Amino acid sequence: MKIFYILPILLITTCQSSLAKDYSWKVKRVVDGDTLEVEAPFLPTELKLFVRVKNIDTPEKKGKCEKEKKLAIKASNFTTNLVKEAKNISFSEIEWDKYGGRVLAIVKISGNNLAEQLILSGLAIEYHGEKKTGWCD
Repeated sequence: MKIFYILPILLITTCQSSLAKDYSWKVKRVVDGDTLEVEAPFLPTELKLFVRVKNIDTPEKKGKCEKEKKLAIKASNFTTNLVKEAKNISFSEIEWDKYGGRVLAIVKISGNNLAEQLILSGLAIEYHGEKKTGWCD
């Protein structure tokens, strides 16, 4: 049974030309402001996959201070509302996240870049893999 989960992941990492396209995976749930759980159809099964929005960081629900925890809830609600109202959701520029177990992707909801929307709303900051800055300052 595990081969059905491993094989699609290998396909994602080895088929670079197919990663250049946009995917319209079904969003099962919003994990937090910058992470979505999706159903990605590969072969004869659906692959449960976690997608982190590329190039941003949102506050953590288990944050270091109350301010961060409250912002995390706002970011999560913001993303949830956009997903609920979406005409379409696309994922592109897919690559493995450095922490493993999930992928990074540009996420567009109804044609709008989710990362940009979160930043403009004050619920995310740009993030490119460097040391994270805190939300408690």
